[in-house]
This record gives sequence, structure tokens and C-alpha cells, in this order.
Amino acid sequence: MTDALNLLGRYELVDDAALVVSELIANGVLHARTEISLSVESTRDGIRVAVTDGSPVLPRGGPASPSATSGRGLLLVERLSSSWGVEILAGGGKVVWAEIDQVAVVVNASSAEDLLELWDTDAWPSDPMPEACIEVSVDVDVQLMLASRVHTDDLVRELQLTLVNAASRVTAAATPPSVLWLARRLDAATEEFHEARRQMYGQTLSAAKLGLTQTTLRLRLHRHDADAARRWLQALDEADTLTSAGILLLPPFPVAMTAFRRNYIAAIIGQVEAAA
Repeated sequence: MTDALNLLGRYELVDDAALVVSELIANGVLHARTEISLSVESTRDGIRVAVTDGSPVLPRGGPASPSATSGRGLLLVERLSSSWGVEILAGGGKVVWAEIDQVAVVVNASSAEDLLELWDTDAWPSDPMPEACIEVSVDVDVQLMLASRVHTDDLVRELQLTLVNAASRVTAAATPPSVLWLARRLDAATEEFHEARRQMYGQTLSAAKLGLTQTTLRLRLHRHDADAARRWLQALDEADTLTSAGILLLPPFPVAMTAFRRNYIAAIIGQVEAAA
């Protein structure tokens, strides 16, 4: 990309563009899990970068605590870009683009709030073998749920980056086999439990926007979600053990939040299994 900017004569934009592109590509690698392409073109005042992937699923932004190591990507893109947005491709997939120039950055029509509204109504791929939904209701503390989500996302991201490094053989030799094994398990479990987590997070964000301290999550799940929840919880518990031992970079998960996570997951598992 640096070579492309030099050819375009946009030397002064290299640093900002590198940060924006690295965030867009990282999101594609960690979440889209498809082939990714990057384009860079000149505009009147600067450049337009665009990252294309084959996934119809759009990421969801949200609040991040001061200690969180993930969740700030949208803010970074917004602050460094004069405009940015998402385009859904007719044949499937999407393009996430950003325009970068030397003009003072202002939030335009594609503001963070506008894009979050778009993402809230994002269509997810349909189940190839539809089955009857199971209605699950779980009472949760809104702030605890948001804090739990932030810490969980940090754990998942750190271990996913471990897998990326292992695949590229950048730091694979320094990564213990036990960490790689757990990273693969947590990655698979997170993907398997993705739809349930999407519903939980979306409803919790909505409750937070209304200023609620407690809310009842009403989920539409399937029989297989009980086992998915159990595998996801087990992998997270093992990851927390690694953080407590100082093997991972993140600090240990607070005891109160660990109990909170186990309680709401146990409620989900119990209701799904009872209905099934």
C-alpha cells in the first residue's frame, strides 16, 4: 500500500492510511474468514481505500472500556477518515471503504451512529436446515453483560491473532502448543455460538441506549445451541486460566464476572435442553 501511495504522490497520507487499512484488513481476517482484496485509488483531496471480502455479515460496534484491547476499530477509522462506509455486494460479500485526506476530519452522513443502525438490521445467512426455534429468556445486568462481552472479545481476539501468527509462521515457534490448541477450540466455539451471542449483544446494547440497568434477553435458539454454549463456556474458562497464569497478555477475568457468565450460560443451556 505504501508503494501505491508513493506512486500516487500521496506521501503525507501514508501513516493514517496504514492505520485505517490495517484495521479493515484485521477485521476481515478475524471475522469474514474469506479471501480479501484491497484497492487504493486517488480522489480529489486524497485517497480512497476499500477492503472487499466474501462475507455478508457486518461487524457490530459498541462501547469499549479504557482497558479493552479491542472494540475501537470503528472509532479509529472514523477519526482518521473524512468519510467512510459499507457497501453490500449483490453477489454476496461487502466492501468497507474509507476516504483519507488532509482536510479536517468531520463526521459525515456515514457517521458511526448511522452505520450502527445499518449493522443492527444486518441479515445473517439462513440455516440450510431450518428447525423449530426455542424461546429462551434470561435476566441480566446490562453493564455486567457489556463488560463481560468486552473482556470476552479481548480474549477471542488475542487467541485469534495467535492463530494468524501461527498460520503465517511469524511467531509460531514461540507459541506453546497448548495455547494454539485452545486458540483453535475457542475460535471454533465462538463461531458456533455466534448467532446466540449476536442476539444477546444486540439486545443488551439496545437496553443500554435506553438507560436500563437490568433487562430480559429473549433469544431464539436451536437444540444444538446448548452444546455450543457449553463448549464456548469451557473454552473461555480455560482461556481465563491462562490469563491468571500470566501466559496470555490480558489480565485475569474478574471473579464476579466469571460467575455472572457461568450463570447466564447455565440458564441458556438449561432452557434449551428442557425444551428440546
